[in-house]
Amino acid sequence: MKKLFIVLISALSLSMSAQHVATLEGSVGKNQAQDRVVLKMNLDSQLTAEERAQILQWSKDNTQFLTVELGEKSFSILTLAEKWDRNIVLKAFHLMNIEKVVGAQGKTITPEEFLNSINL
Repeated sequence: MKKLFIVLISALSLSMSAQHVATLEGSVGKNQAQDRVVLKMNLDSQLTAEERAQILQWSKDNTQFLTVELGEKSFSILTLAEKWDRNIVLKAFHLMNIEKVVGAQGKTITPEEFLNSINL
């Protein structure tokens, strides 16, 4: 019985990953001076330690074209304009468990709908 309880608790903790809602801060814009695209978003709750570690490791592995900056409940993705594409944003959203995005009109949408709304 004790082993069953431990297995159930372990399975439950694995399935209970935080899901976040991100809100666009300002607009997605290209920084002409640095030839970079900047995406700034606020989160409804703090990232877990695992989410923080995953996104920071991904950024570290891709430093040649990508920078991720994390705040308490916010993040910024800065990437070279030539590398800016849908897959980068989707990967970041996946690593941070972002399930929904509040777009410019204040409507809650899926990450895919958000990317369509910014023509990505």
